[in-house]
Amino acid sequence: MELVDRFLVALTRLLELVTLSTYHQEVTSSFQLPLAADHYNDVIALAPGPVFTPPGYDTSDDFQCNYTAMSGWTQCWTPGNNLNCWLTSPDGLTNLSTTTPYEDVTNTPKGIDRYYEYNVTAGSVDADGLTFPYGKLLNGTFPGPWIRACWGDTIHLKVNVDPEFYQGVSVHAHGLRQWTKMHMDGVPGITQCPIAPGSSFEYVWPTTQYGSSWYHSHYSLQYPDGLQGPLTIHGPSSKDYDSTPALPLILTDWNHNSAFNESSLKPCILLGGVGDITKCYPGTTNDTEIKGPLRVPFQKNQRYLLRVVNTSYRAGFTFSIDNHEMWVVSADFVPIKPYSTTAIRVNIGQRYNIVVEANPINSSDTNFWIRTYQSPCGTVGSLGPYYMNTGIISYDNSPGPDPTSTQWSNAQSQDCKDEPLASILPIVPWTPPGPSNSDLPRVIFSGSLGNLFYNINPNLSDFEPLQVQWDNPTFINLQNTNWPNLSVIVPEDFSTDFNNVTSITSEWIYLGIQSDDDHPIHLHGHDFAIFNLTYGDGSVEPSGPSLPRRDVFTVPSGGSAIIAFPADNPGAWLMHCHIAGHASGGLDLQVLEDQAAANVIWPKGASPALATASALCSSWSSWCSAQPTGCPMTDSGV
Repeated sequence: MELVDRFLVALTRLLELVTLSTYHQEVTSSFQLPLAADHYNDVIALAPGPVFTPPGYDTSDDFQCNYTAMSGWTQCWTPGNNLNCWLTSPDGLTNLSTTTPYEDVTNTPKGIDRYYEYNVTAGSVDADGLTFPYGKLLNGTFPGPWIRACWGDTIHLKVNVDPEFYQGVSVHAHGLRQWTKMHMDGVPGITQCPIAPGSSFEYVWPTTQYGSSWYHSHYSLQYPDGLQGPLTIHGPSSKDYDSTPALPLILTDWNHNSAFNESSLKPCILLGGVGDITKCYPGTTNDTEIKGPLRVPFQKNQRYLLRVVNTSYRAGFTFSIDNHEMWVVSADFVPIKPYSTTAIRVNIGQRYNIVVEANPINSSDTNFWIRTYQSPCGTVGSLGPYYMNTGIISYDNSPGPDPTSTQWSNAQSQDCKDEPLASILPIVPWTPPGPSNSDLPRVIFSGSLGNLFYNINPNLSDFEPLQVQWDNPTFINLQNTNWPNLSVIVPEDFSTDFNNVTSITSEWIYLGIQSDDDHPIHLHGHDFAIFNLTYGDGSVEPSGPSLPRRDVFTVPSGGSAIIAFPADNPGAWLMHCHIAGHASGGLDLQVLEDQAAANVIWPKGASPALATASALCSSWSSWCSAQPTGCPMTDSGV
């Protein structure tokens, strides 16, 4: 039956392409796989699918996963048990679980549409006791509101930009695959024009993956000034847990000058959006309430899922909890085989789900420090001796005195590295074939922070640091055959049968990456497999039994790596360093994937998505024309 279902799905897509049906051309929000689940309804009338509170939350939480569209399917986990499984088919033969290859979109559950609407305004932020007057905020808060969905839901995010706001805006859902939805990736000058003040735009994000992430502005240097928030897609876990804190644990460096100002002013470290300026800079007088450190309540003998997300401007961290071991269960959106450690290294843009057992090791204390040491990957400033004590695990949930616990020996990293490659073992392994791009592009990251210029050189001497055109994005120019050097387009075109690209394709793109400094590299639209890392001293860190896979990794200073990903997502996808100042300085490129298929999905003159994009660009151009100095670009634009 499954083979028949897959054949019908492929046949449907072929007919859509042949007839130029707009149903497939746009792959709109109404187009949501799997189609195959419906075949049970042809046999017998079945009860609606399950509705449940996500694991780790009690029924007082009004958020629920809703799979009523999946008739006859049932929930296959119970609280605290069998959480690797999510849903079971009516015949009991198919589970959607951590072993399900989510790259195959026919495996995506049928959830519901979830609607969010946020307003972008300027305002002040009181995060650590020292007022930040340059905030760029969603609904007036920092971090922005929590976006939640369940695996298979479709998120609708309407962004309204206040008429009095003084910049354009875009919003990117970090790590979401956006399969056949390049135009929803939220990168100004690539997937869209910026949303002008006084205008609105609705993003539509199908959630074919699950786990922890964040959303943020991709307009120049906006997100370090506050335009960011947590994103959680509830789904299965490779290790059981009983409970989870109310919110994800957002790690970030926090400056007291705008990121658009080159000078740094008393940067501090925040956990969950709060910190303590007097710990970062002893002797500093606070001018607002000090809200940090963040307190996280624990109950003895419970297992807690913590969602650790680094949303920093320039800092990587080593995250640890005194006297508590942790099990790492996912890296970015990829479920992995659980491994135990006492500290994890989290670079910018990376996420880890960890399970912590509430049984302190060798201690009867009731309060323990959560530590977020800055890794030696960048510069935050000369911080005070207690800046890393950003959170408290509290067993009595009382304000009480500060903990007296002692840090683990590996709580402070001495190098700028990710978690070991051999530890990141995906539950569903990839075995990439040889590269389809036999002339392996070599991406070289080099430059000077003094003038924020970089060179990304895939065997072409005339490439420049990237600078997009806000008013003329790549998306509305997909039919082009020539590109400006400043667009830094790396074309990767293969003769793939797009009708059948629902799972891992036989066509793979390989990129060789070299760097003269440590850079957290993020690729939009894809996970990627990482081959051995070579360090500046010539040493090699091998991958484990199966290749690690994620969407952000750290290329080592003076070293190199090769990454590989399937050529299964037509469109232009940004690849960039996630140090915000480096991306702003041009440390970026665009991978233009399967341009012919992209022009089938979004045909010139017959694509509603292109019409919407053009209207957004007209709004942006009109707003810029009304400004005294227009909309000059002083950086890459992303």
